[in-house]
Amino acid sequence: MQVDILQDFEPPLIEAFEDRWSTPPAATARTRTIRGAPREASWRLLTLVLETLEGKRQAWQLHGMLPGDAYEGILTRARDGGKTHYRLLRLHTAATAAGVMEVASTVRIVPMGQPEAWHVKACVGRWEQEAGQWRCTTLRFMGF
Repeated sequence: MQVDILQDFEPPLIEAFEDRWSTPPAATARTRTIRGAPREASWRLLTLVLETLEGKRQAWQLHGMLPGDAYEGILTRARDGGKTHYRLLRLHTAATAAGVMEVASTVRIVPMGQPEAWHVKACVGRWEQEAGQWRCTTLRFMGF
């Protein structure tokens, strides 16, 4: 048997195709916030994200609530189509500076039809207070 090495191939990025995204970049979108204390707002936002990953909620509903890179990541991951169940287990907050809150959480992931194959992943984030309202500025899912 002979194995040939394939050459690297990446199609050229044509700027005209930039309108292929179904939503505008989050930086130009209207900013939306979740009201309440940062811990409760974090719990609510993460619950919305997990519902989106499960297919129970449309990803566009999170537009403006998440930083741009996190929103684009959710658009990519939300194509699972409900094949996985997510449950927010724990959420820890820490005030690292005035008007800054960092969040660490754990999420249980259960593949559909395989309840014995569950595992736990982490999610971290940062909230900053702007004009009296808390806004998520960073959100990272570890290993999702």
